[in-house]
Amino acid sequence: MKFASLFLWLLILAGPAMAKVSEEEAAALGQTLTPMGAERAGNAKGDIPEWNGGYQGRPPCFRSGRYCDPFADDEPLYTITAALAPEFGEKLSAGQRAMLAKYPDSYKIPVYRSHRSFANPPRIYEAVRKNALEAELAGYGETVLNARLGVPFPLPKDGLEAIWNHRLRYQGTGQKRWNNQVAVTASGSPTIVRIQEHVDFPYARETEQRGGIYRRLIQVVNAPEWLLGSAKLIHYSLDPRREAGGAWVTTPDTSFMRKARSFGYDNPGIGSDGLRTADQTDSFSGPSDRYIWRIVGKREIAVPYNSYRIHDGGSIRELIRPGHLDLSRVRYEIHRVWVVDAFVKPGQIHQYKRRTFYLDEDSWQILLVDLYDARDELWRSQEVHTVMAYDQPLMMTAADVVYDLKNGRYLVQGLSDEGDETAFTEFEQGHFSSANVRGLAD
Repeated sequence: MKFASLFLWLLILAGPAMAKVSEEEAAALGQTLTPMGAERAGNAKGDIPEWNGGYQGRPPCFRSGRYCDPFADDEPLYTITAALAPEFGEKLSAGQRAMLAKYPDSYKIPVYRSHRSFANPPRIYEAVRKNALEAELAGYGETVLNARLGVPFPLPKDGLEAIWNHRLRYQGTGQKRWNNQVAVTASGSPTIVRIQEHVDFPYARETEQRGGIYRRLIQVVNAPEWLLGSAKLIHYSLDPRREAGGAWVTTPDTSFMRKARSFGYDNPGIGSDGLRTADQTDSFSGPSDRYIWRIVGKREIAVPYNSYRIHDGGSIRELIRPGHLDLSRVRYEIHRVWVVDAFVKPGQIHQYKRRTFYLDEDSWQILLVDLYDARDELWRSQEVHTVMAYDQPLMMTAADVVYDLKNGRYLVQGLSDEGDETAFTEFEQGHFSSANVRGLAD
């Protein structure tokens, strides 16, 4: 372990920087491309509209901390069933096709009118254009240089640049939120773990210096009783040469925070019942050095989008069904996505030998992931249901679902129960110290 850590450190120190884009390439941002690098125009078929700035209104039903559905009057245009899967095969991920095959009588994909609702503040768009000209990857992809505030690579040249766009997408400068997790048995029996999260995004602050820690995360378990006292603190680093990231944990039987020996990778996620790995937090986070990354290209597929019925639709238990979520609460739209493949490097080990990520071209949010086992067989399918926090404006997660295609269990993360709210806030200095987290867990 020490040798592997030293080897990674030497790679980071020695790794070459990847090239920036030219002025001519960057000139397309805000013109033929959106400020985030997506194609501004709609598609030839007409089921993807032109991007016209996104949705930034406040519907009459809006109240601070919860986001009601501005598209509540929409009805499904059509529904993809197992019988129709061959006809719509190009519009589906491998995981979606597998779910339709596994649950032919119950799993369906209702496709609604596409709203290119994503938006960010103007200052983020300005930063993204500057990043396009200045940002670089170094340390074999583990370090981002000369970027701040917005995505660093709106015109990505390789898969890791696209993944860094997801990691560094604008999420405000800080959030207090609930990340309720539900592990569901094949028969539909749920185990609910209530996790309170505090998230700090130094990268998104105007006054923050470049480099260092880009994200700090506190997770404190509030239920069930047997997990009370469990907490985790994670620092994610933009430049490990300057400031290393890491994780600290405490459990019900300890009275102190201890440094986690291994950060990220395929360690089990807190409260996940073994249904997700640590690096599946926020779809993908933590070190990326065990994989070879490549961009496959773009596709037009049905992705979870504008899932307000999940975010503001009642209690958690009402959402849970055997095999999958209550399909009356989900929404899919046709969007263009970047497809990125990740393959485990020779000599490295991870329980997911291969992963295919589908990233929304408008927001850089990962929306779908196909997860393959050591035999290169499709094992799990991950879906991320999102909503626009239109008063910010930014995209946020309403539910992150990991379906196990072999045993029929699944895990839902990021849920808000009745009465739970999300607050965009700033934190006091020292809030993300291990001593403070230990106090929050008591």
